[in-house]
Amino acid sequence: MSDLFLALRKLFNNNKPQEAKGESGFTDSSLSVPNLEGTSGSVKSDTSHFKWMEGRRYNAAEGLAYILPSDPTEADRLMIEHFLLKEVFRGKNFHAPVHKLLLRGGRVLDVGCGPGIDISDGFPESIRPKNTTFVIGNVLDGLPYPDAFFDFVYMRAMVLAFTHNDWKNIMKELFRVVKPGGYVELVDVDMDAQRMGPETKAASERLYQGLQARGIVSKIVRKFPTLLRENGFIDPHGNFGSAPIWWGGKLGDAMGHAWEGAIIAMKPFYLSSLNYTSGQFDNLIATMKKENVANETYVNYYWAYAQRPLADANQ
Repeated sequence: MSDLFLALRKLFNNNKPQEAKGESGFTDSSLSVPNLEGTSGSVKSDTSHFKWMEGRRYNAAEGLAYILPSDPTEADRLMIEHFLLKEVFRGKNFHAPVHKLLLRGGRVLDVGCGPGIDISDGFPESIRPKNTTFVIGNVLDGLPYPDAFFDFVYMRAMVLAFTHNDWKNIMKELFRVVKPGGYVELVDVDMDAQRMGPETKAASERLYQGLQARGIVSKIVRKFPTLLRENGFIDPHGNFGSAPIWWGGKLGDAMGHAWEGAIIAMKPFYLSSLNYTSGQFDNLIATMKKENVANETYVNYYWAYAQRPLADANQ
């Protein structure tokens, strides 16, 4: 189990409610984190297509844009982020109007559900939902499903996985596999945090330029409704929720751990592509934390959903 998860477990052992006075007006008194003991640590998986850098495991697929690791520590961080987002979005796991559909047993696809740790042979069968199937694939090669197969397609935390050129093909695939009248929802973080301190902002701009050089346009999350509309979907809806980083009570502390964990996970990219030394990177992590508290920095998570028309325009 990762140090990140242990730290968060410690945070939430304190039952005293605190309020986060963030931009979205949420409170964090109800935030809870699941017990992950024994899930990620004991998993066995094929490691032939991975490489190790700075003690972390990364996907070694040729041409892959993704810069985050695929290991138990990252699996824990993504799990924590899931519960943080549920709090930021006031208890919602999704925003599309599909509640009744799901109760009737609609078919759902979660694109990019995680790093693959939980779908290996070692994953406990007892905690797999009976109505769930896990499939390993590469969305860039096309989704392994027939046309108009799903009622609801959901994709989250994939902004660092795709280049600008990838997005058009990705959207075509999402459109293809969702049924006419079905919904597609996109959710992701805006890597450009708000109210940053001077050194944090300079580092953020440096990161953005490095991502652009890799073909990744992280600010595309702000244009999700437009992206959906331009790719054939109708009636898009979107908004964002905000979370404080290292201030504002339990939620801010948890978000701080998750945000810092994501930056640390990108250390090989900072060293190889952004030309930081290891010492400079470590100093940056410490400076970011101080500036986030002093400036009450927060991060926005954007969401948008839209519907595939009942009758496609090209039919």
